[in-house]
Amino acid sequence: MAVWLAAAAAVLPIIGAGLQYSAAGKAGDAALAQNATDYMNAIFASNMASFNAESVKTIAGFNSLMVRSRSAYDAALIEQQANIDANAAFNNARVAGINAGIERESALFNAERIRDIGERAHGAQVAQYGASGVQLNGSADDVMMDSALQNELEALVTIHSGELTAKGLEYGAEISKWQGASILTAAASKSAAVRWYGNMESSGIMLESTWSASALDAQAANATDNAIALTSMSSYIRDGTRLNQYSAIVNGLSGAAGAAGSFNRSGSSTGTRINS
Repeated sequence: MAVWLAAAAAVLPIIGAGLQYSAAGKAGDAALAQNATDYMNAIFASNMASFNAESVKTIAGFNSLMVRSRSAYDAALIEQQANIDANAAFNNARVAGINAGIERESALFNAERIRDIGERAHGAQVAQYGASGVQLNGSADDVMMDSALQNELEALVTIHSGELTAKGLEYGAEISKWQGASILTAAASKSAAVRWYGNMESSGIMLESTWSASALDAQAANATDNAIALTSMSSYIRDGTRLNQYSAIVNGLSGAAGAAGSFNRSGSSTGTRINS
């Protein structure tokens, strides 16, 4: 009976070592499986962060281009409409200048026609007085002089009226020129402001995307570092598992050896007592 007990005592440490060995292996496998899962998650997180960073940059570049294109288009429309309006104003000025010249020429022509009519009337009066035997002095002469003065006055009034009309047209032409220049100046300022605002908005989009992409790149880098650390950790897990299994074996063998030694000492002692 004592032999069986001693044998059991020697075997039990080995069985316990085997269980510890198996438990250490299972724990190591579980740790490696979890480590592999964590590694895959880290790689996935790194790839997703990199993808998101590139997506942010691509979308921002597209939005920035759209903003710049829209502002350039709006500015071009402003300049185009300004050119149309300014050209219309300049054309009005040109027409007004032409009309002013025509008005002066027309006034001079009408004045000359009035004078010509007056001279013909004066000649007809002289001939009429001569045919009637009226002497060209006194009242007859005063009448003709008054008629001539009235005729010249009408001619001068015609010229003056034409000049006033021409001056008015020229003044209007100057106003039209000023309006055209003002339209172009205002349009240039407005279109420049539109382009500037578009550039600022575009730059803001790109700057914001740079910050976001930098944060995502940092996340990708951290995830990559974690993956590298997890790769190193797998080696530690394997080494730790081997160490635990080795310790289990050593402990089991030591326990078995201890039990065997105790059995031998016990047997020796019993044999001595029997002999005596």
